[in-house]
This record gives sequence, C-alpha cells and structure tokens, in this order.
Amino acid sequence: MEEIKVFVPGRLCLFGEHSDWASNYETVDKGYAIVCGLEQGVNIKSKKNNEIIVIHNKKINKLENLGQIAKSDDFLAYIAGTIKYINDHIINEGIEIEILESTLPIKKGLSSSAAICVAVAKAYNELYNLNLDNKEIMEIAYQGERNTKSKCGRMDQIC
Repeated sequence: MEEIKVFVPGRLCLFGEHSDWASNYETVDKGYAIVCGLEQGVNIKSKKNNEIIVIHNKKINKLENLGQIAKSDDFLAYIAGTIKYINDHIINEGIEIEILESTLPIKKGLSSSAAICVAVAKAYNELYNLNLDNKEIMEIAYQGERNTKSKCGRMDQIC
C-alpha cells in the first residue's frame, strides 16, 4: 500500500495578528495580515486505510463520532476535526496518519494546529487523487480546525 510523507511549515504573523477573525464583528474593519513561513513544521506519514482511521497509533472505527474526538482537549483533535470535515463533505474514506516529528511549539502562535490540519488535507489530496488546489486545501484545513474547540481565523492555514 502506498505510503506518503507530508511536511507543512508553521507561520509567523508579522503584522495584523487576529485581524482576520476579528473582522467578523461589525465594529471591526476588514482584517489584513502579513505572514511568513518558518523552517519549523510538522512531518506526517500517511496511507490509505479503508476500514478504520488511525491517528498516531490510536485506532478509531469509522463509525465512531469524529466530532466528539475533535472537541477533546487532545492535540489529535485537530486531525480528527479535519478528517471529519473531509469524510462529511468530500470523500468518506479512512486514513492512517502518524506524526513523525513536529518542531512547532504548541499554543505559541506559530500555527501548529493549522499545520497539522493542512497536512491531513494534503495527505488526503495526494492519497485519493482529489486534485485540490492550495486554496481548497486551506479551506478544508480551516473547516477542519473549526470542528474543534478552536475559533481560528482563515489566516492560520496560510502555512
């Protein structure tokens, strides 16, 4: 079975942090931001799995509620949230994902959660030949992260 590796860098916001989601409120103007990519990021290994979903050695029956897992406080919630979005809206297929390495610190504003969501979307895109462009991958990652407790803005997935 084909196995792929995906690397997604983190990102640093140089100007305009949080202006993307804050502009959803009527009292705040449309947000603008300047960001740059980092050398630090997340490396994953993945392959197709038709029967189950495996996240970093934790087996999840496809019938289990990915939404419930996505609402947990575990970092793997971001993976579950993205898989849920993909399974609900694009393709209902399983996947095995193993985090090989993450050099991004968690909860430090460098998009560690967005990077893992983008990595999952990219893995599905490559494994299942979905022919998604970067904007579509970013949208999937955004929607996947919104399935979690995170209230991220769209800028995060620019990684």
